[in-house]
Amino acid sequence: MRIAARRPGATVAVAFVTAMLFSAGVAAQSPHMLALVRASQARVALGQGRTSEALESYRQSVALEAVPRVLREYAALLENNGRLRDAAREWVRLSTTSPSVSERAEALARSEALRVRPSLLRVRVVPALAARTARVWFDHDPPRSVPTGGAESMVDGGTHRVRVECIGFVAYERMVTTAYGEPVEVVVRLVREGDEAPVAELTKSALRALVSTGRVDTRGVYVEWPLVIRVACVHTHDSVQGVFDA
Repeated sequence: MRIAARRPGATVAVAFVTAMLFSAGVAAQSPHMLALVRASQARVALGQGRTSEALESYRQSVALEAVPRVLREYAALLENNGRLRDAAREWVRLSTTSPSVSERAEALARSEALRVRPSLLRVRVVPALAARTARVWFDHDPPRSVPTGGAESMVDGGTHRVRVECIGFVAYERMVTTAYGEPVEVVVRLVREGDEAPVAELTKSALRALVSTGRVDTRGVYVEWPLVIRVACVHTHDSVQGVFDA
């Protein structure tokens, strides 16, 4: 039986195609492999006490590929180092990528637990004359005086009502949002009764137009029933009130 000899050119062509296919397979796997390498480097750095380096290696790893195990380790390390907002973001990410139903639920619960961590809410009152006799309410707590440095309350993450009253001054009230254990300070500038600016009625479109000019401090917006929006102007110290349709 005669065996046909393969031409040298054909051999080279087959070898070339094989090499190309192999290279393509390696390239396709490289982000995954590199992600695992970075995660391994993070674990080594963490074991040696180099926390900053470990955090950076974990960040690079999950940027390449969101491997669930690595995401969990990264989120836990962020949480242990007090970076609660960043940790919550990674827990949410894990809740959408993990193949395990129980792990997804646990990750989402961890994220929510971080969001509602107690925060220090501080209220400072100016002018000093008003601060001496002002009373501050946090949600439904009993009123308290304003010591030097401001009145403080530890509150769970969420939206809280702050009200300040002082004889001879216009009462102040707004809703303040806290989250992830981050401290929040509110500076309340009370206005003497009789000195408050007139209130103008605005349509929806007029109020939106005013906000778009950038002359309105949107951080001072709060909502009260029946859907009344009050906005404090930064530059003019006027106030505008728009009654929105229900």
